[in-house]
Amino acid sequence: MDAHPGSETATLISTLEQEEKRFLIQQYGAMLLAQLENHKSSDLDDATREALRVVQRYATPSLDRQIKRLLPDCGTKAAGNHALIDAATGGAVDGRESLFTDPLLDADNGEGLFDSKAQEDEETEPLITPDMYSSGRPQAEDIPACTFAPGHEVMKGPQLPSGDRSVDQADRTNPPPVTLRPAEGDSSARLDQVTCAVSVDDLERCLEIRVTPEDRERLNRRLQHKLRDSSLRLMLDQIQDSGLSWAMVPRIPRFLRAGSEAHTTVANLVRCYPQLFDNVHQFILRYRSEPFFQHERARLDWAFVSTEALPQSLGLNYTQQLQVLQQYAVHFPAGELQVTRRRLVEALWDLIAVQTVLHQTMLRRTVELTESRVGRQNLVYINCGDQGFRINDMSRQDTHDQIGVCPCW
Repeated sequence: MDAHPGSETATLISTLEQEEKRFLIQQYGAMLLAQLENHKSSDLDDATREALRVVQRYATPSLDRQIKRLLPDCGTKAAGNHALIDAATGGAVDGRESLFTDPLLDADNGEGLFDSKAQEDEETEPLITPDMYSSGRPQAEDIPACTFAPGHEVMKGPQLPSGDRSVDQADRTNPPPVTLRPAEGDSSARLDQVTCAVSVDDLERCLEIRVTPEDRERLNRRLQHKLRDSSLRLMLDQIQDSGLSWAMVPRIPRFLRAGSEAHTTVANLVRCYPQLFDNVHQFILRYRSEPFFQHERARLDWAFVSTEALPQSLGLNYTQQLQVLQQYAVHFPAGELQVTRRRLVEALWDLIAVQTVLHQTMLRRTVELTESRVGRQNLVYINCGDQGFRINDMSRQDTHDQIGVCPCW
């Protein structure tokens, strides 16, 4: 018998509440240990010892080691209330060993793209420097210039034979340059070329939300402004020849649901649509303390975004993908700020809208590396598998043949 949807929501809410408690206790423990280290006293009173023992039941491995140095008599970490973690991870260490149990790629071609690996608690030398994020220009070695010509094989999505999920490297061969000119035509004819078009009314009906009148008006003005842009019109004119499928999605920074207003954040999207995620409990346990989970917020806009990653960007690292994106923008031509890489909250919103409204799946054959950071050196990537949205992270210097960037206007 299928579980009642209400019970799943209640379970998720309970999970979030218990994890909030766990997080706060860990923060308290870290502050307490810092005070004790500054005090440099080896004599602990009973109240402090008892507080440390409580913290130890919820401690991370690094926090646990600090407590053991102060309380050598307490042995291994107490079992405490770990039923939540065991239930969510299947008994996996730190909730990561069983992450993404339905890999996108088969064993021969995937090379463990979605296999989670235990992360070290000790600090490691960062692979990036702050100026690499602050600069809009790539600092890595130059890559060959890409040409985005209509009708050429390079713009087509990877054609994957049955049982073969590898991407043919020939798809990224550079064709001879072709000069494109904007075609004449009205806006409605151009928008008819968009494969996955979602309206504001569609959002309200299918996502069971309400968009404020103010945001509706702003969206109307924003769409009119965008459609006057010659670069976007050129891109829309060339959709059929490009070989790429595109989606048009209205993004909103807030929405009304069940009588309450909520910001469009990753946390709220998980709370509202947990059924769309693969291993939602593991995703929460792994990333809920990352800044992108609570603080990244969708911006009001009409997004025009490819449903799969650009073939030219596959198999490249983050900085090289950025160069491809810049070359793509210059081709139309468009400014660097007009064609961007999505953050996770924007990718999730687009995927949820297209799947819920149109029953179409974005990022089915490729994986998108987003702008959302994990720690100091990793970036989040996302894909849609058989069981829902799958999310992981990787170093910005790493590459994989199926990880690329989706241009977003």
